[in-house]
Amino acid sequence: MRATPDGRWRAILTLPWALSLYWFVIYPRTRDELRRWNERARAIVDPVLREHALSKLRSERMVLEGAAAFAILAAPRHRIDVIRACVTFEIVYEYTDILGEQPVEDPLAHNLALNRALLAAVEPMTPHEAHLRELGKHDPDYLHELIDVCRAGIMQLPHHAAILSTVQRLAALAAETQTLNHVGLPDGHRQLAQWAATQHRTDATWWELAAATSSPLGIFALFAAASAQSTTQDALAAIDAAYFPWIGALVWLMESLVDHLEDAGSDNLNYFGQYGSRTEAADRLVTVARRAGEAAADLPDGSLHTLLLAGAVALYLSTHEANHAEVRDVADAIRKAIGGPIGPLMAVLRLRRLAGRPRSSRTAR
Repeated sequence: MRATPDGRWRAILTLPWALSLYWFVIYPRTRDELRRWNERARAIVDPVLREHALSKLRSERMVLEGAAAFAILAAPRHRIDVIRACVTFEIVYEYTDILGEQPVEDPLAHNLALNRALLAAVEPMTPHEAHLRELGKHDPDYLHELIDVCRAGIMQLPHHAAILSTVQRLAALAAETQTLNHVGLPDGHRQLAQWAATQHRTDATWWELAAATSSPLGIFALFAAASAQSTTQDALAAIDAAYFPWIGALVWLMESLVDHLEDAGSDNLNYFGQYGSRTEAADRLVTVARRAGEAAADLPDGSLHTLLLAGAVALYLSTHEANHAEVRDVADAIRKAIGGPIGPLMAVLRLRRLAGRPRSSRTAR
């Protein structure tokens, strides 16, 4: 079903309520959680690891706040549990990401061990040691504490049992993608391309599927859904199908768009850079954006999912990188394809940055 103008208007009409809920309820609790993890990161003994942890908490502050925004979908009684689960999962993702980029003798073994933390965070019945026995040199206490808080948040959700198998599958996909992306195999990223192309039957390109498998947004949406007093397997399956691949792919591709120029001078794989031209990129990303918008609008609470999608895209499009001549036309095409509340959300995010808050080019993927 195609998203209708009425659906976008419903999202716009919902925006004042959603922003009030976020800034007066969700944001203060998120701020407290982040203050706690900043204090904990400062206690890491190893100075290099301490700086890695703190730098991610600084540079990805808006990413973490974006992850917490999924609590607008949560039942009020369990909103704090959803905030904690989303924020701590994202911190685990960010911390293992920066550790995975460090030069080591055996990058494959290093990344396989690191990325087990993503699985540990959503496997509350599995002992830490089953995932993290190889992480002794990476201050496992910090990761253990993050994982424990994430697991505790999940276990407080009334329907946590109904989502575990799906969020574990999504976490495993993210871990696999991170590993293949960081390892830097001799054949470039051919192995990632071959693997990604097998993950979903769709007309998406391999890099669009790789972007989708990287994104934890579906996990966050499922955390929120599990907070409800009642839900159905059909409703949970619909969320999974909406976020994977199209919503997750679009948001991660937005990160690649704003990082395109920076990545051009490095060995980093940039998904946006895989398109043959800016015209091709614009045409294809408009298609992905429309599919993502349709998928969000068709869900129960579709206006809230539409707002979350628009907010995630707006986080990128409101950066100065998105206004660079190399990508401006593509960014404008995506903004128009999303439509609806994206304009007001871009304005809010620009004011957020002007207020002096730390800025990040990434979102809650």
